[in-house]
Parts: sequence; structure tokens; C-alpha cells
Amino acid sequence: MATNDTSRSKLGSKREVAPGKWVIRVQAGFRADGHVRRVSRTVYGTETEADIAIAQLAQELGVSQAAHAGVTLDMYYWGVFRDSPSNRGKPRSKASLREYDGQMDNYISPVLGSTDISKITHDMMRSCIERSGAPAKTKTTLRAVMRRAFDDGWVTVEPFRRRVIAPKAKQAPVEPWSIPEAAEALRRLAASDDRADLVMNAYLILGLSGLRKEEALAVRPCDLKVTTTYDFATGQPTVSEYIEVCRAYTDEDGVKETKNAHSVRTVPVLLAGRERLHRIMDELRPSITVEGGTSVTEQVREWSGQRIVNMRGDNLVRAWRRMCTRHDLRYIPPKALRHTSETIMAATEVDPLSIMDLHGHTDLGTDYRHYIKPGLAEREKAARQVGRALQIVEGGGADGGFNGTGRDAETL
Repeated sequence: MATNDTSRSKLGSKREVAPGKWVIRVQAGFRADGHVRRVSRTVYGTETEADIAIAQLAQELGVSQAAHAGVTLDMYYWGVFRDSPSNRGKPRSKASLREYDGQMDNYISPVLGSTDISKITHDMMRSCIERSGAPAKTKTTLRAVMRRAFDDGWVTVEPFRRRVIAPKAKQAPVEPWSIPEAAEALRRLAASDDRADLVMNAYLILGLSGLRKEEALAVRPCDLKVTTTYDFATGQPTVSEYIEVCRAYTDEDGVKETKNAHSVRTVPVLLAGRERLHRIMDELRPSITVEGGTSVTEQVREWSGQRIVNMRGDNLVRAWRRMCTRHDLRYIPPKALRHTSETIMAATEVDPLSIMDLHGHTDLGTDYRHYIKPGLAEREKAARQVGRALQIVEGGGADGGFNGTGRDAETL
């Protein structure tokens, strides 16, 4: 039942005029005629939703920081944070918001949701993270929200200046395919007559070319380009077929811009898969007719703008697992093809800067920390190189000793 009583705070006031119907009002600055500027809105929902709407309206009107006392973490998150841009200045993706919403609902709001955001201390945040069932994700969410609140002036003390240890469950690292395994996968899928393998083969080629899973899912026929370059070392022209990477696909957001500005790049198609990729597109191309009033050109343009791997990400994972079982291939997640690509490039001594650039990274450390995983063959090669070096030292070496010093093993 509506009470018609007005409840006031430093941000504004609210009054329930009918069950579930609220009139909120925020005062901010002065009008041109010198009178106080008051903005009112009607909100439908619960009292909490009315409080959130007040916080959102106050943010829009630029209410002074001094009035922020009394704004709870929940009010700030639902009323301000979710609609604010990310650190890149772009709207937050649906996938990110879904992750944040889940952490707020399950772990953060029950502990800190009703707390004045300006009074949340480091110890309170640490306690919330330690009590969470997913501490690492809770820390990520809480840090993003509180840092944004600090940047917006809702919090006066910079959050997370001291460390908070958020333990992560250890997972067995995924071993990418070795060179023989990747070659065998290409051979078996190329020899398959199963139509279900066409799309999996296309994804295999795109993944081994160095594309992220989300980037490979967004590639269209019109993204494939051919150009001729001139090799000054050999004096011969070289035909290059490459992909213009500028889009990504996720189940939550659909097709969108790729991860960041550095991810926009041109990636040569895996040489061993180019002819096969052409045949796959020929087989996937629908029949072109002149019936129905649509010109051949329009039909071709429509088809070339569709995704080659035209399926959801979760469906891709299931289809990929079935394909690995069908062809007796060691299962690795679809996203691990990118790790395989980087590892093979490193094993074949491709220039590290080229590896970084082809995979859309800005830091070599990213490649070596997360993607390049030397296999047993590379480890054995390293062990043999060390062994040969020690043999040179032990025997004096053809050049008079280890490292050109001219000293024998006993001297060393």
C-alpha cells in the first residue's frame, strides 16, 4: 500500500504515490532565473529500485561529491556503474556484465550491498573476497566497481592499494598440439567426406592461422583477401592470402569489434590450409538462382557477408569434441589452436616480434606466459643442445674449448 510519505537523503527524495510507483526528485544547481533546479522522475518498482534511480539521476546531474554520503554499493552498481563505459571508453560487453551481475548477486551484495559505498574499507572488501565461493572473480568485480567509484568521486580513498590474495583453483595446463598432431588433424579432416567436418575443418585452419576463437567465429568470405608481394631477397613475387581481422563473435554480444585496437590486423591464412579453405567455401556456398527477383550479385554479396563458421561458441565446443573423438585426435579446447599456432611458430624459430604481431598482442610477455607451451620434442631438443655443449667442454672442442676461451675442461 502506498504511504505517500516522502523519504529524503543527501542525494534526493522519493515518495511512493501508488503501490510500486515512486516519484523521485534530485536537486542540482540553479536555473537561469536563479531558482533551484529540481528534476523529478516517475519510477516503477521496489524501494531499492527507486534508490538506484535517485543515484543514477544524481550522477547524470553532476551532484557534488559531498552529497554522495548514504549511497550504498548496490545503488551505485545498478544505478551508475553498469551504464558507465569500460576503461577503453566503450560500453561494457554483455559477457562482462553477466559475470559482474553474478558476482554481485551471489557474493558481494549479501555482504556489502547495503553498505554506504564511501565507508567500505579495505578490510571489509578483503573479508568479502575471502568468504566468496569464487574469490578471484569476486576480487575482479569488486575492484572494477570500487575503482570506478573512486574515479567518479564517490569514494575518497583509492581502493585496493594494499594486496588482497585471492586463491585460484589450480587447473591442469592444456598441452597444445605438437607439430605432428596438428599436421595429422589437417590430413584427417582434409580426407573426410563427412559434411559435418566441413565447418570444423574451416575452424581448424583459421585457428592454426593464429586467430582467437571469437575472431575465427566472426570471419566471413569477404574478409579473405589475396595480394602479391615482392621478395627482394629472391627477386620473386609472392602471393599472400590473408584475413582482415576486425570483428569478433560471442554468444552474448553477437558480432562486435575485436578485442582492442592492436587486435585489428591482417593474418596470413595457414599455407597448408589455403586450397582446402577454398574448397570448403565452394561446398558451403548456396546455389545461386535468378528466381525470386534477387540478382546474382545481391545473392553473392549476402552469402559473402555471412560467417564461415556460422554457429554459437558453445555449439562449436561440442561439435569440436565430437570431431576429435570421430577422428581419434587428442582433444584440446577449440581456443587452444591459438596456443598451438604460437608454439609451432616459436619451435620453428619465427621472429618473436612477428609472433606477437600476428596474434594481436602488445607485449611479448603475454605470448610466453600464456600461449607458447614447448612440447616434449622442444624440451628434448633443448636437453640435447645442453648435452652437446657439455661434450664440447669435456673434449676441449674443435675451437679449443667452451665459449672460445681456449681452456680445457679441467681448467674450467
